[in-house]
Amino acid sequence: MRDKEKPTDSRCRTCCYWSELIAKTHGGLLVAMCLAANGPRAWRYTRDDAGCPDWEEARDGAIDNPQNTEVVRMDLPDKADPNLSCHNRTQ
Repeated sequence: MRDKEKPTDSRCRTCCYWSELIAKTHGGLLVAMCLAANGPRAWRYTRDDAGCPDWEEARDGAIDNPQNTEVVRMDLPDKADPNLSCHNRTQ
């Protein structure tokens, strides 16, 4: 979060579903994967200044933050990008 932002700013960079662990730069801008299950940007790279109705405050960091004490289990939807290494799951 940037210094001047309010914790309730509903932009992707303050959302618990915005994953900096799955990120890249695109045209000099940081874009990160949206891990919201049903959001309009789910499983897509999105800019940090975007937002959507599924925004949820990242009180304890991102849901995929390895330092969180709670382990989050996520089932990837069929529409997930097959180029992601985590898409190759066993059933």
